[in-house]
Amino acid sequence: YRAHPLMFFFLGGIWSWIFGTSVFSTHIFASLISIGLIISIFFICKKIFTSKVGFFAGLILSFQSIFIAQFSLVLPEILVTVLALW
Repeated sequence: YRAHPLMFFFLGGIWSWIFGTSVFSTHIFASLISIGLIISIFFICKKIFTSKVGFFAGLILSFQSIFIAQFSLVLPEILVTVLALW
């Protein structure tokens, strides 16, 4: 239960080592994880239900205030959600 921040910061460190340590670069890293969550939600809902349900599930998730806050800040909770979903 304590490993997810370590994995997030490890992956973020690799990202920063490759792409630089600018604020823009770290926000791109967090944004890509968040976009990966939306895509994962879509494909899992599409597999279980229909593509329309997957689209609306991703759309509803993207408008949640907690998701927008996690998307714009560099925080590890979205990675936890992605890994739990996978």
